[in-house]
Amino acid sequence: MKAAWYEKQGAAQEVLVVGDMDDPQPRADEVRIRVAFSGVNPGDVKKREDAFGVGCRTRVSFRTAMVLALLMQRAKG
Repeated sequence: MKAAWYEKQGAAQEVLVVGDMDDPQPRADEVRIRVAFSGVNPGDVKKREDAFGVGCRTRVSFRTAMVLALLMQRAKG
């Protein structure tokens, strides 16, 4: 799949990578969803720049992570 991500923090032009990534394979207790698009908000930019001082933990935007959390909560009942 085509994807954009970063594995270290810094200025966008220095750390963003656009390329192909293997399709994720869910485990038995997980689901895979298709994300057609995901917004980038100021919190995502600050996280990429490490403005919060927490390091690099995730490859999805905050908004996408919230959707995933909601879907997981609904799936568990």
